[in-house]
Amino acid sequence: MLELLVAASVALGASVDTTVSIERGERVSLENFSGRLVVRTWDRSEVRFESGAQGAGGAAGVRVVHSSGELSFRADRRSRERRATRRAIYSVRMPAWAPLEVRGIQLSMEIEGLAAGLSARSVEGDIRIRDVSGGIVARTVEGMLEVDNAEGTIELFSLDNDVWVSGTKGDLTVEAGDGDVHLLRIDARRVQASTVDGVIEFDGVIWPDGRYELTTHDGDVTLSLAENVSASVSVSMFDGEFTTEFPVVLSGLNSSRELRFSLGAGEASIIVRAFDGEVRLVRSR
Repeated sequence: MLELLVAASVALGASVDTTVSIERGERVSLENFSGRLVVRTWDRSEVRFESGAQGAGGAAGVRVVHSSGELSFRADRRSRERRATRRAIYSVRMPAWAPLEVRGIQLSMEIEGLAAGLSARSVEGDIRIRDVSGGIVARTVEGMLEVDNAEGTIELFSLDNDVWVSGTKGDLTVEAGDGDVHLLRIDARRVQASTVDGVIEFDGVIWPDGRYELTTHDGDVTLSLAENVSASVSVSMFDGEFTTEFPVVLSGLNSSRELRFSLGAGEASIIVRAFDGEVRLVRSR
């Protein structure tokens, strides 16, 4: 095991710049930082970590631990106790083939170009992800989530803010407690999206063997569907409205206010629940 302590002063303009070689099969982790993190890829088998700060408070010192199978960068505990400000900036360059795990409290993230999987968690920061494949798990409590042009199984959770997903390919699970969910240009056979107080917007491919489940309590749901869509549809409402641009012949209506009907040959399964909102089926533009 190789362990290095890169001690950064917390004075104005403090900085860290260190580069470590890694091998295929190793993963990279970053823990306990506050501020703003930017991750990009390059064609070297090295990870470069840079830090600095804008304004008083400075960036945290960094502990670098390179053990079997993992290279980790951790904010030094003594620096954290000095409360590095949210304006600290961290920049990482790493090979696209290395998996990445990031965990922070007051940390916003911009991550781009990874090809081996990503796990990103923050409490108060926004998380923006672009051009990532190999699977994504991203969670934030107070921040917004944005994912664009990603491939692989995707799991997203934001308690108090919106979730935006566009141009993705792979099974998708989204939870947004008080935020809206926007799913645009989605190519997935399994989609499960839910929110309590927000709207849900879906525009994507409906595969014949797919299952699409959208649930909101106090918001509206809008599905943009192709003219030739083939799906069995179930719409459950308590105090909402249902509108459609497609010709619909009901095959079921029960006491729980569930509408059942088929579009085309009825191959895929679409399930929509909106307790107190409007459900709209519209043609893709």
